[in-house]
Amino acid sequence: MKRVNYTLLVVLLLPCILIAQPKWEWALLGGGANYLGDLVEKELPVWEETQPAAGIYAAKYLGYRWVVRTSAFYGRFSGNDDNFSQEIFSLERNFRFRSYVAELGVCIVWEPFGKARYPAGGGYRRIVSPYGFVGGAASYIDAKPDFSATQREVWFEKTQQDVQAGLSGVRWAIPIGGGLKFDVGKRTSVNLELGVRKVFSDQVDGVSFSGNPDQDDWYLFGMMGLAKRFGEYDTDRDGIVDKKDACPQIFGVLSAGGCPDEDGDGVEDLEDACPTEVGLLELGGCPDADNDGIIDKLDACPTESGPAKLKGCPDTDGDGIADLQDACPLEAGPAHRKGCPDPDSDADGIVDRLDHCPGEAGWASCNGCPFADRDGDGVADADDLCPDTRGYIGLKGCLDADNDHIIDPLDKCPDLAGIAANNGCPPLPEKVKKVLITAMRSVQFETGSAVIKKQSYTILNQVADVILTYDYYKLSIEGHTDSRGNDKANKKLSESRAAACLKYLAKKGIAPERMRAAGWGESKPVATNKTDKGRRLNRRVEFRLYLE
Repeated sequence: MKRVNYTLLVVLLLPCILIAQPKWEWALLGGGANYLGDLVEKELPVWEETQPAAGIYAAKYLGYRWVVRTSAFYGRFSGNDDNFSQEIFSLERNFRFRSYVAELGVCIVWEPFGKARYPAGGGYRRIVSPYGFVGGAASYIDAKPDFSATQREVWFEKTQQDVQAGLSGVRWAIPIGGGLKFDVGKRTSVNLELGVRKVFSDQVDGVSFSGNPDQDDWYLFGMMGLAKRFGEYDTDRDGIVDKKDACPQIFGVLSAGGCPDEDGDGVEDLEDACPTEVGLLELGGCPDADNDGIIDKLDACPTESGPAKLKGCPDTDGDGIADLQDACPLEAGPAHRKGCPDPDSDADGIVDRLDHCPGEAGWASCNGCPFADRDGDGVADADDLCPDTRGYIGLKGCLDADNDHIIDPLDKCPDLAGIAANNGCPPLPEKVKKVLITAMRSVQFETGSAVIKKQSYTILNQVADVILTYDYYKLSIEGHTDSRGNDKANKKLSESRAAACLKYLAKKGIAPERMRAAGWGESKPVATNKTDKGRRLNRRVEFRLYLE
């Protein structure tokens, strides 16, 4: 019962389990060892019998308060009947012993205030913190009792039983105890620790049958140690270790390199012009709902695509007046008529104010008066872009074979319906654009050279497939670097890398005359060169399709 009371005292004094960052800790400990057993009279050890002890442990943190600890301890115990208050023990029994213990154990440790080291706002602060532990251990005990001074033969038989029972061997034990941790640095602490061991054996002192065989022995260690934490820190507690965190003092997300990204668009808030709205990297993190290249907050018509000169608003008739302000949005007209066309009484395509013959259809070369038309298509030869081909007035006397409203002489794809913005060719599908964008970010080279890495062949093959499929396009390959290094060297490296890509694509069946390569060095960044992320974006090879 006295052993149980002593255990409860230790448990109540210092409760269990410790954790902190980083994730690992080791410690060296030194102190004293003592025991409770057949040669101890009271509920507490005989402090004069304290012997030296040492230990080491390694710990793995499971959180801020919990840890799993493996340990190894070595110590000695001693005792004799002279410590009893009743002289009968020292005069008649007169036992004494010296034992050695080597212990291997595993414990769960709890440090209730361990999280206080790492404030919610990030950083670290030193604390003095209690902890407790409980676990299991295998203890090799070598007991060396001395029965030689016994004065009465009545003890002889029992001491022989103790000797025959085995004085050395592995005993199972339950370590339980606690301590105080004094932080002296971000990674270092001094520990004071007291722990008792409930041993499932009465042979710690080698005295059992000749003592009290119905009660197992206990032993304890009182230690002082130096503990060292090691591993990677995460100061802002965002799950990204400091050495990989672009903003180690500020809670952030992985997609933004450890920096805050409130809208989750992959552009860190410090570089995001619209930190609360999901946007595009190339637009500084701002949204562009109508994909006209003008961010919504600067777009007068954010849901309708339009040119920058009209603040993002559409101009259906192309007269330079936004549809919202155009009284005739489907007919081109001058600003002084609010976008409506001037009257043309003779319907000859020449407005009355410029028509010298407003009542008679004529030709522009004759200031609205009639004149010769060699192909008879109603367009004056002087104004007819196709004077020998009967075409349409609205098409300046030319044909439009693919009906895309772009005359054949100006149509780079006369047999394929396209759009004016693309010189009469069909716009590229989004998936093709994505291939080119992916290639810009994915083509990699050996460090400091123009040797293409093998893992880049796949995306280059996809680029080759695009060029072969869309044979009316030509390809511009442009190399870029970040700002680190010599300007001339950077430009030369970017030229070499662009040329290497051209050579690779030529081997895939693309005619060299359909391609051109150039290097711009560090002169055309797409992001800041002040951050690793920005420099990574600036190191690229761009693949641009164009028409001639």
